[in-house]
Amino acid sequence: MPGICNSLAQVVLKITAPGVPDVYQGTELWDLSLVDPDNRRPVDFAARRTMLAELAARGDAELPDLCAELMRKPADGRIKLLVMTRALRHRRDQRMLYDRGGYLGLAVEGERARHAVAFARTFDGKASLTIVGRLVASIATDGRAPIGEPGWGDTRVVLPPSLPRGPYRNVLTGATVELEREGVSLSTAFAHLPVCILEPT
Repeated sequence: MPGICNSLAQVVLKITAPGVPDVYQGTELWDLSLVDPDNRRPVDFAARRTMLAELAARGDAELPDLCAELMRKPADGRIKLLVMTRALRHRRDQRMLYDRGGYLGLAVEGERARHAVAFARTFDGKASLTIVGRLVASIATDGRAPIGEPGWGDTRVVLPPSLPRGPYRNVLTGATVELEREGVSLSTAFAHLPVCILEPT
């Protein structure tokens, strides 16, 4: 499970960090092949189209339950596909924010502070927060991803006054995240996934 958490964190970081995200075709699902020539095998695009259609058929109201379901059975790669497509759609919808927006590193405090990375992208009054877990092997319990209060306790991301006061919406799960003590509680932000992208509502 730590490897899956790390992979999801990598997906979210490369899509929301400054720069142009590069998604190698075929890696929309887990790809455990080595480099050339192993990673040059034909891509099963039909299977990916089928999975995309199945995920798209689930409405936004179902997203929290869908994420929980996919995290219980992550081996087929649908959780990676879901995170990637929703993150890319967010980047497309907020193109100016990511093409021309600034980058602001955010402080994390609390008992699991060293296990999370957070930053904001800002442009012309708009903002988006990226928060991902890191070094999760030491906090995963019973082989499960660190999700919710058991995994994160009092850990929170501190928001400076320049950022909107919330509430925020998790782009990946559709869940609403209220601020607590001028910050984002990771127990709430990571209620369904060990990664999140938050936008003000």
